[in-house]
Amino acid sequence: MSRCLVLTFLLGTALLSSPPSSLLEAYYESWLTSVEPLMSDAEYDVFLGLDDIGRELFIRRFWEARAPGTELWRNPALERWQRRLAEVHRQFGSLFSDRARAMLVAGKPDRVMALGNCRGPIRDLEIWSFSPWQIEARTGFHLVFFLADGEDGRSYRQWSHRDPLGALMREREGEDDRAMSIAQLVDRAGAISCFDLVPGDAATFEAALTGALDDDELRERILPPPPTARWLDELAAELASTSVTAGAHLVAAPAEFSFAGSDEGKTLVRGRIEIPRAALRRTAGGLVFDRIVVTGDVWTEGLLVDLFRYMHYLSGSEPGDAVALDFHRLLAPGTYLFSLRVEDDRGLGLLREVREVEVPQGTPGSGADVAGELTGREVTVMTAYPSVKLLPPGPNLVVGQVGIRAVTTGDAIARVDFLLDGEPVASDRDPPFAAELGLGRTPRRHTAAAVAFDAGGRELARDQIVLNGGPHRFAIRLVEPAPGSGSERVRAVVEVPDGERLERVEIYLDDARLATLYQPPLLHALPRPAVSRAHFVRAVAFLEGGRSVEDTVFLHSPSLSEEIDVRVVELCTSVVDPQGRFVRGLTADRFRVLEDGAVRTLTRFDTLENLPIHGRC
Repeated sequence: MSRCLVLTFLLGTALLSSPPSSLLEAYYESWLTSVEPLMSDAEYDVFLGLDDIGRELFIRRFWEARAPGTELWRNPALERWQRRLAEVHRQFGSLFSDRARAMLVAGKPDRVMALGNCRGPIRDLEIWSFSPWQIEARTGFHLVFFLADGEDGRSYRQWSHRDPLGALMREREGEDDRAMSIAQLVDRAGAISCFDLVPGDAATFEAALTGALDDDELRERILPPPPTARWLDELAAELASTSVTAGAHLVAAPAEFSFAGSDEGKTLVRGRIEIPRAALRRTAGGLVFDRIVVTGDVWTEGLLVDLFRYMHYLSGSEPGDAVALDFHRLLAPGTYLFSLRVEDDRGLGLLREVREVEVPQGTPGSGADVAGELTGREVTVMTAYPSVKLLPPGPNLVVGQVGIRAVTTGDAIARVDFLLDGEPVASDRDPPFAAELGLGRTPRRHTAAAVAFDAGGRELARDQIVLNGGPHRFAIRLVEPAPGSGSERVRAVVEVPDGERLERVEIYLDDARLATLYQPPLLHALPRPAVSRAHFVRAVAFLEGGRSVEDTVFLHSPSLSEEIDVRVVELCTSVVDPQGRFVRGLTADRFRVLEDGAVRTLTRFDTLENLPIHGRC
C-alpha cells in the first residue's frame, strides 16, 4: 500500500480571525502523512469522503479503534506513534525520505553499519540491523539504503533483496558487473576496505544483501493489522446521529492568544475562548452549570508536538454576556498550527477552529516584539504576573554548601528571599539572584523556596523545589497563589513517582471544582471574586492507579490558616550479610538512626515481607 500525499503549510501569516480552507487542508494533510503507514485503504477512502466535522470525529475514532477503551489524550497507541514521529523528525527533519519512513515503521535500528569509505564502483551504503529482542519477533532482519546519483549524502534510497545488485554499483560497464553475485560483491567490498577490517562486518553485509526487506515486507512484519472495518460502520452511524449534527452549530468567538511568560527557553502561550452565556445550560435559578471541554492538538512542520485537554466547570461563573475559558501551553518559539475543539457535556460543538500562531521568544515584558498584538488589559495582566523559578542544583543527592539560583521575569522584582525548610536563609537584591544553602553533612530531604518582592516589600511570586527527594515520592504543591494573599491564577507542580503516570489534577475554589487539567503546565485562572475576599484553593493530583495527594492555600485569611509540622519520617532499610543474603529476625534495639550526627528516636519498628518499597515509603 502506497499513497502520495503533498504536505503544504502557509507560514508567516498573521493570526487569523477565521480559518481558511487552506489551513484546514494543511492540518488534514499533516495528519494523513503522519499516519499513512497505519491506515488501511478503506480508512483512507472514508476519510477523503468526509466533511470537516466528520474528519474531526474520524481522527478521534481512528486512535480509539487501535486502543479500545481509551480516550484520545490518554491513548497508548497515539503516544507510541507520537514518540516515533518525534524521533524521526530529530533524525531526518521530515517524513519524506526512505530512511525516515523506514524508521517511522520499525523504530531505531539496533546497529547501523555505514559503508562510506568504499573506493571504486560500490556506492555509499547504510546497513540497518534489527535484533529479535528489539522488535519482539522470532528473527531479526536488515534494511539496506544506498546513496543515489545526484543526492547530497543525507537522503538514501531503500534497496531490497528483490532489486538488482547493479543498483548498488556506481559503474556497470561489463557483463561481469551485471551478473555479479552477492558473494562476489562482498569480496570486492572487503578488498577495497569498505569494512575497515572490522571482524564480522563482511558476514553482516552478506546477510543484509541476502534478505534485505522492501517497504511492503517491512510493514507486514512490524505493523499490527489494522482494526476491522466495524469501527467505520459505527462511525457512519455516529455521524448520522442528531448529536453529532448539532456539533456543527458553532457559537464561540475565535480564540485569542497571548504570551505570558517563559520557562527554560519555552514560551507560556495563553489561549482564551469566550462562550456566549446564552449557549450554556442553566439551573432553575438561572445559574450556569455546564461542563465545557477544551481539547486541541498542535502541529509544526508536519509533526504533532502537543495534545491537550482542559475540563472547565462553570457552576457559579462570573456575571456577563460571555464566559471566558483559558488554556495554557509551553512551546518553543516558532510557527504552529493549533486545532481547537470546544464542546459541552451534551456533545454540542461550541467551537471548531484551526489557527496558525507565531510563538515569540521570551515574554512581552522582556522585549519580545508582540506588544502590538496585545490589548491594554492583556499587557496589564502580564505586567502583574512577574515570575520566579528555582533551578535545581543537579539530579544527584546534595550535601554541604550548595549554590542555588532563581530565574525571574518582570521588571517589578526588587529582591528575592531564599528559604530552606521554611526558614529564611538569604536575600539577594541584584540579578542574577542566587544564594548558598547549608544542607548538612548527610543527605536528607529539604524544601528550598524563592520569594520575589517588589520595592515596597509586596510579595509578587514564589517557587519551591524539593532537594534530595526520593524517586517514589508523590506530591503536589501550589506555587500560586501565595498563602494569605490574593491572586488571579492557580499554578501547581506535581512530583510523580518513577514508573507512575499522572492521570489528572483537579482545581477547587472552596468546595466548587473549577477545572480538571491533564498535562503541564498546571495553570488555571481564578474568578474575580476569589481575589477580593477570603477563600481557599485546593489542588488534588491523581495517578492512573487512583492514588491521590492534595495541597491547600488560603486566600486573604492569614488568621484562619494553620500549618502542621510533621516530623515523623518512614525509613525502609534492608540488611544483607557479606554474601548478599538478607538478614532476618533483627529487632529495633539493633538499629540507630542519626540525622546530621544527632541520634533520633525510633517510634515504630516493623518487618515488611514481599512489599514494594514505594508502597510504604
